[in-house]
Amino acid sequence: MQKKLRILLIFVLLGTTAWGQYGFQKVYNHHDIDTFSILSDIYVQDDSIYLTLGSGNTTTRLQLTFAQIDSAGNLDEIVNYWDPDHLQKVHFGNVDTDTNSSGHLVNVYRDIFDGGNSFRLIEYDLQGNRYLDTVYTAFPEDSVQFFDYSKLLHTRDSSYLVNVNFNDFSENGTQYNLNGTLLMKIRSSGDIIWKKRRHCNTDCHYKGLNLKKQSTDTFRMHTLESERFGPGWAEQNWAKNHFLTLDKNGNVLEQKTFQDGQYCYAIPGSSYFDNDTIYLQYFDSKLFGESGNNDYFQVKPVLAKIDPDMNIVWKKELQDFWGNGVSYSGSIQRIRKVNDTAFVAARAHLDILEGSILNPPITKTVEVRFYNFSADGEYNWIRYYHYYPLDSMNDASYEINDIEKLSDGGFVLGGQVRNPKFTSQNKPGQFAYLLRTNCLGFLSPPEAQFSYETNKNEVFFTNNSMNAGRYTWIFGDGDTLHTDEEVDSIAHTYTDEGQYDVTLIAHGCNGAADTVALQVQVEEGAYGNIGDHFFHLYPNPVAQGEVITVESGTIENASLQFYTMGGKKVKQVALPDAKSIYFIEHNFSSGGYLVRLIKNGKLIEEKKMVVQ
Repeated sequence: MQKKLRILLIFVLLGTTAWGQYGFQKVYNHHDIDTFSILSDIYVQDDSIYLTLGSGNTTTRLQLTFAQIDSAGNLDEIVNYWDPDHLQKVHFGNVDTDTNSSGHLVNVYRDIFDGGNSFRLIEYDLQGNRYLDTVYTAFPEDSVQFFDYSKLLHTRDSSYLVNVNFNDFSENGTQYNLNGTLLMKIRSSGDIIWKKRRHCNTDCHYKGLNLKKQSTDTFRMHTLESERFGPGWAEQNWAKNHFLTLDKNGNVLEQKTFQDGQYCYAIPGSSYFDNDTIYLQYFDSKLFGESGNNDYFQVKPVLAKIDPDMNIVWKKELQDFWGNGVSYSGSIQRIRKVNDTAFVAARAHLDILEGSILNPPITKTVEVRFYNFSADGEYNWIRYYHYYPLDSMNDASYEINDIEKLSDGGFVLGGQVRNPKFTSQNKPGQFAYLLRTNCLGFLSPPEAQFSYETNKNEVFFTNNSMNAGRYTWIFGDGDTLHTDEEVDSIAHTYTDEGQYDVTLIAHGCNGAADTVALQVQVEEGAYGNIGDHFFHLYPNPVAQGEVITVESGTIENASLQFYTMGGKKVKQVALPDAKSIYFIEHNFSSGGYLVRLIKNGKLIEEKKMVVQ
């Protein structure tokens, strides 16, 4: 029933709702030019939501904005900090806010001071009081440009571990001479303890993508080594991912390399370390065109689980077509663990509009996709979100920078919206975007609705409900059926004619549910004519030791499975033939049982049986 969510969101945007099961979809400063433009990071404490917001579009308004979000999604600025002598490019960071031993928030972001490139380490509390504000120029050369800050960690000894990526320009300042990553350990006072620089040769790009503390004084680090020579030399393009184990001094204890295809590209935040297992979103590659100067790589985003030996356990494609290049906006930039078996991630989904592989297709961002997937590689659910409140935003594109989990199981995720028509319309080019959902990724509580059609004793039900993860059907004749959200329609056969009160319960998060009931008129009984697809059993209730009679419909090669109400299977019998009568002996204890008709592993119908 995912299709119904798209319609609902248009109405949710018109107003906000209460806290709890309700969520919100918000865009900030979408009418104002040159205000903050990017949501860099989300921080949650005791279910209070805080945001680190990037700076605006002009060099006079570059600043750090730290704000709190209320239950309706409204923004209250706590810190609006800018330094007139510094260009504070907070939106280049996309760094998770960490907390230090004092419980203060710590973050790093790009800072341009006196014409040189540097980065800023800042410490502040939830009230906006600053305790540390230090600007670092890592190298004395003015040519160094810091362009990406992939991680900051607070370590066991109350120091900070910072990973920044840099470009070192050539002497004439027209091209990169060296590209690499810088790992720095900094005391809580702001003093540098040590720094380690890693890079490859001048024809190669090298950068850090992720950094994680381990239970000991060691760290896991994800780096990317790549080179792109251009479409004329596509066969020479390559990219590979390295996964390092570092000691507390930044020395490499172990390095493992992962490469699936030649151009296996990943971006900052696209990996998650789960003990020795790695979940990674990267770009698979495929060579198109003729060999020589006409060949080129096209890429496709995929999500994979990688074992400690760098083997792929499973891999899932995130779009259907091969694209022309790596897309940051269409990439997963945060993977979060929900519980022992489930993870969440989000990205801006791109669809192909027209064209072909050889005649480059036109792509368009049509929605945000929020994935909940299992450790086995199965999707538990996928949600789609749109933002269309303004006529000028029908071509809006998105980028999701961060996801955080709330204590009630809900989620908050956000990044920025881009307006491709801002130049001609004198409107903001991009602005912050935030979603708060419940544990199933919905913005609203469950709403139960269904319709039906009858054909003599058989009734066909269509589930029109919204915002629920599972459903309970109570047919009014003693039979009950449980379905998940993917089942849109079911059929039920009644034994006797008459009027039945049918109830549908739509289950949401944390016990929330909505119920709807309708009266269904059945015109003809089913004894001796049980319909085309189901089964009938009698007597019911049945006495202990009494034979159970089963009549089958048109289904062949099925099985009948008997379960206690506690879910334990106590008997299974084969029903190989259609329209047949079977006599089943049993030694069941008195009580209630569920009888399920199964074919090819799928549940066809479930009935309740009582043994007296």
